[in-house]
Amino acid sequence: MASTSDIQAVIAAALEQQSRNLEAQLATHNEAITKLMAKTNLIDDSPESSKTNSNTPMAQPGRSSKSNSTPINKGKASTAQGLGTSKSATPKKSY
Repeated sequence: MASTSDIQAVIAAALEQQSRNLEAQLATHNEAITKLMAKTNLIDDSPESSKTNSNTPMAQPGRSSKSNSTPINKGKASTAQGLGTSKSATPKKSY
């Protein structure tokens, strides 16, 4: 039978692998979203704009930031978390 420390090591390794997989998936999705936003002129895809660390799309000059349609989430609180560096939801324990 496996010892407690062996089980903890296996679980820690599995969680670390899952964390790496999710971070890679997030990076892939972020890249796809950035490309789509650039394609639809929501952000500038020039090399200088990619150097900024902001996740907020910049308004295009000459374009109105107001839309004639009602926003989908009007009156609702945002539930999205920041797209910055991801942190593990569970703190690691040291023994």
